[in-house]
Amino acid sequence: MQCESSIELKHQKEWTPEQYDAALRLVKRPLSKSPWLKMYCHALYLVSDDMDRRPDDSRRICDLGCGTGRFARMLFQSGYLAYTGIDFSHARVAMARQYNRAYDIQGPGFVTGNLLDPRVQDLFGGCHLFVALEVFEHIRDDLDLLRAIPAGSVVVASVPNYAGPGSGHVRRFDCLTDVILRYGGILDVTRSLVCPLNRKKQFYLFRGVTL
Repeated sequence: MQCESSIELKHQKEWTPEQYDAALRLVKRPLSKSPWLKMYCHALYLVSDDMDRRPDDSRRICDLGCGTGRFARMLFQSGYLAYTGIDFSHARVAMARQYNRAYDIQGPGFVTGNLLDPRVQDLFGGCHLFVALEVFEHIRDDLDLLRAIPAGSVVVASVPNYAGPGSGHVRRFDCLTDVILRYGGILDVTRSLVCPLNRKKQFYLFRGVTL
């Protein structure tokens, strides 16, 4: 398959926070039963590979689109407690707090806010690694969000090869080359891999440094 660019779904509108509040069936599952568990495990490896080489005082993570905090649980269980998680769904943030209440988080913890709001982006300062798992395909201004991350930061992100009713996706990616074509001018991609969800659906997981 020849890859040219991500496929923009111009007919698909971005979901509102209220729509995400209502779409909780899959994301209410515990981490052990999450359909994204395999991808989370690969993402944790990419996070750990960078964070474990840093001094303790430079291990602050910002989780963009943290959702219900299932990946956050993996981070906390691995000892990464210097954490800020941001999502604009009130229901998902409330669920993330409930799901991770046993952890003594060293930071703002879970915050409700729009990632494109400059006031919310003020929270990016002081963070050294940014996670954006299944986020960029949900927003039209994904490039603006990536540009708002301080230069020299590590980003671990994923995007899918699928879209459809009920997904909230405004674009999809047909191959890893799509990822490089869209984000390569902002992010120096150093690692990438494919994580199958099933026979037809898969995630493109990548890590890079903001330019």
